[in-house]
Amino acid sequence: MVDPTRPHPRGVGDEPAPDVPVELWALCVRDARRRSGMSQGDLASATDVTQQTISKVEAGTICPHDSLKVRLAAALGLPPGALFPWPPVLLWAQTCDLGRTLLDAARTRPATDA
Repeated sequence: MVDPTRPHPRGVGDEPAPDVPVELWALCVRDARRRSGMSQGDLASATDVTQQTISKVEAGTICPHDSLKVRLAAALGLPPGALFPWPPVLLWAQTCDLGRTLLDAARTRPATDA
C-alpha cells in the first residue's frame, strides 16, 4: 500500500504503484473528455501535452504525473478527486502547489488601471 503521508510524484510513463487503478483513471479521463465534447487534441492543448500523451493516458499505458492529473481535471471542469481517485493527502498537496503557482503569477502580473 502507498503511504499517503510520503507523497512521491510520478512522471509521465512511470509505472504506477500496485494499488493505483491506472485503468480506472484511463476510463474516467476518456469518459469525461467525451462528455465535454473535447477531442484528444483539444484536451492536449488545454493541458500542454501532446495528443499522443492523452491517447496513452486514455489507453492506460502510462500513468500521468500528479500535476498533469490536476491540469486534466481543470481542463475537463472537474475536481481532481472526481477524475482521479487517489489518496486525499496527495490531492491536497498538489492542489496547494497549483494554488501557489497561480497566486505567484497573479502577484507578478502588472497592475492595470481601471
